[in-house]
Amino acid sequence: MIEIGNRVRIEVIEKMAAGVLGAIVMALGGGVFAILLIVIGIAGIVLKKGKIFKGVLAAGILCCILPAGIGAMMVSLVTHSYIEEVRYHKEYPIHAIFDDDLDSKSQKEIGEWIQKYKDKINQKDEGGYTVLDNYVCSECVQAKYLKMLLEAGAKRSERSFQEDGSSFFIIAGATRIDQETEKGFEKNQIECAKLLLEYGEDINHKEPSHQNATPLMAASGFLEKEEEKDIRQMQKDPEVRENVSEKMIQWMKEHGADPKLKDDTGKTAKDYYKIMISK
Repeated sequence: MIEIGNRVRIEVIEKMAAGVLGAIVMALGGGVFAILLIVIGIAGIVLKKGKIFKGVLAAGILCCILPAGIGAMMVSLVTHSYIEEVRYHKEYPIHAIFDDDLDSKSQKEIGEWIQKYKDKINQKDEGGYTVLDNYVCSECVQAKYLKMLLEAGAKRSERSFQEDGSSFFIIAGATRIDQETEKGFEKNQIECAKLLLEYGEDINHKEPSHQNATPLMAASGFLEKEEEKDIRQMQKDPEVRENVSEKMIQWMKEHGADPKLKDDTGKTAKDYYKIMISK
């Protein structure tokens, strides 16, 4: 067994066992049905009740073969998935731990894993992205795990930085509030912003791939030019409308975000703010 950590080892074995069990259940279920058809078919032929029973017999035989074939295919697919998962955890250990449900693991366990494979902290996955790229761009960034990555020296790739924007831009833009926003969400986002500032992120960085918008514009409701009409329409619906985080905007202004900067369309953060709060 390749060393991939006890929890991961258990998870992949559970998946494999589930697949094998599914194949067995399918085979047994199909086998019982097949035997029933065969018995009916033979009885009909013996009693000379017509050609239809020959068809029933053939169907019964087919039902014996199909479950076995499907079961074998399921076992093969699950085994392949198991092998691939083990390979991925071995080849990309940092990515693997952050691809999983972090809340199912202890903070200590994650920290130890990161330290164990610290030399691979900036390894790019098969798509060409680092773990920090993927984590920052996810919808579930938590300050405590972001801190672990930054402390270990995690960096963004140039590709993601250009395509998706700076970490500040992404985190600020993700701080939208609606009726289902979880308690503590704003606090977590601001904690993430504090970490980014501490580790040298530019709070006024302009994004070339996003109309040269700034993180403050992102926090204030930045949207691409072609999206403005749709967003204005959406904001009229109280059930789906989003609101900006006043706390995030205030924090950013207090820590150097320049509200006077304009993007390529000539808008400032305040202009986007007005669009977001309009009804």
